[in-house]
Amino acid sequence: MNEQPVTGAGRSDETALGRERTHIEAILDAAVDAVITIDEQGIIQIANPAVERLFGCPPADLVGRNVSMLMPSPHRERHDQYLAHYLRTGEAKVIGIGRELEALRRDGTTFPIELTLSEVHIGGRRLFTGFVRDVSQRKQAEEALRESQARIQASLDTAVDAITSLVPRAIVDLANPAVERLFGYAPADLIGRNISMLMPSPHREQHDAYLARYLSTGEARVIGMGREVEG
Repeated sequence: MNEQPVTGAGRSDETALGRERTHIEAILDAAVDAVITIDEQGIIQIANPAVERLFGCPPADLVGRNVSMLMPSPHRERHDQYLAHYLRTGEAKVIGIGRELEALRRDGTTFPIELTLSEVHIGGRRLFTGFVRDVSQRKQAEEALRESQARIQASLDTAVDAITSLVPRAIVDLANPAVERLFGYAPADLIGRNISMLMPSPHREQHDAYLARYLSTGEARVIGMGREVEG
């Protein structure tokens, strides 16, 4: 049987395809996020180098294995069922939506991830590509912030002195419990209202003008100084 010669156009197409494949591989290799592609059975087809940094598994150790190996229980046991349900009904819980989940490293430790999953159709096959980002540092920062806010709130709640905080236009956005003992207003009754309601005339009518002057000139009469006034 005679082989058909490759025409110039054919060689050009193959060269272009090779360049495109090389370009895609270079992008995957350089990606900071882990990129994993699975087939309809949940079997890993592609894993980029960043996968090893996150999960502790070289890409070669993942290809051909079920992606559920990277999930802790009970997600591991449910994954194939979820995928089959999606293929049957089209009802997606993760695909096309970013979501925070727990992932499993090779050493058995778990860590929080942000997963973005997309579906592509290639040559009659349905493939799913996940972009995985480790959000451990962000979670730690969020937890530290929550703890700090809790400590501050505890200090405010137990303070003997009344404490209020204002946003622009002198609107109260924070009031501690001691405010009620001094003024008779529950903190919730003050939030969103002008602080001047706690001042007698003529200070009530003059307060907004004083605040506006301070904001425009920086000239302070009370801010940064202790002062006795009527409440």
